[in-house]
Amino acid sequence: MKKNGCLKIFIILFSIIIIWYLYKRHQVSKHNERVRIEDAELMKDAPDINEKLKTEKFEVLELDLNPQIMLRNINVLLKVKVNNKEEAKKIFDEIRGFYTGFKCNINLYDNRDALYKGFEYPLEGENKKFVAKHLIASSFFDSSETVMMFPYKD
Repeated sequence: MKKNGCLKIFIILFSIIIIWYLYKRHQVSKHNERVRIEDAELMKDAPDINEKLKTEKFEVLELDLNPQIMLRNINVLLKVKVNNKEEAKKIFDEIRGFYTGFKCNINLYDNRDALYKGFEYPLEGENKKFVAKHLIASSFFDSSETVMMFPYKD
């Protein structure tokens, strides 16, 4: 009798734990689905820079998006000469102003081929020198007030 009673209590407690686990798992699943839907809605409403941001100063060549953290990596071809941090900062601010809901890493190039050669791995020899020569400036999402000029033109 005692063994039967312990077995019944064990089965009841085990059932309660399983039900609690499944309930919590369902809650997490519903939360994750809600976050995915919210991200999709944000992405749907995000403006397309190539269609809406008309400018004679630059052209967006590459746009990469990580929707989980709302991060955009933007590579830009300059159509004007950028001589100092202030001029680069104006371009960075213009792009960031267009993407107010996103974190943005932005790179400015003065040569279209330099961007594509920069994706090669490992970047070596003449290609490395070519990319280094034509990467003009960068600004990163976590330090958007900082403009890094290359090759360190300070």
